[in-house]
Amino acid sequence: MVRFAADLSAIRSGLYISGNGIDLPTAISVGKVNDVAICGSTTSTSGMPTAQGHSATAYGKVDGFVLTLPPSGTYIYAFTYLGGTDNDVFTSITHDPNGSIVVGGWTASSNYKTWPEKILVWVPPDDLRGTEGYFKEVGENPFDNEYNGGSTDGVVAKFSASLSLIFS
Repeated sequence: MVRFAADLSAIRSGLYISGNGIDLPTAISVGKVNDVAICGSTTSTSGMPTAQGHSATAYGKVDGFVLTLPPSGTYIYAFTYLGGTDNDVFTSITHDPNGSIVVGGWTASSNYKTWPEKILVWVPPDDLRGTEGYFKEVGENPFDNEYNGGSTDGVVAKFSASLSLIFS
């Protein structure tokens, strides 16, 4: 990633996006305050900047990635992998009006992580009402949380500015 002066006469900053595999940035977005977000795909399982973000761990063969840089472009602010055990690629990115980052792409992973997800929560017994304890399903699932077949499915994910997963 290279940041040029407005008239393209000089390089203001630059850095490699590199791990131990093939790292392919595919799209870039500039936010309201000149922060930068980049998405793409990677086969790297180590060496990527993983100081903060949704996941510092690679998931599969090829993973989608998102990273953010401050306006100076001199360091990577946040980085995350997202995917399943097969191939996952992000091909488009944008900042929404609130500064969140939205990516689109595709997956060939039947176990691609969707979010939010319903979870089971233990409800303890209530001696006053005479009820036994039980598990209660809480939360919500995304519109479509299952791989639907074919060779790939399209995916959309939204992250906060610090790359915490909002939905997938």
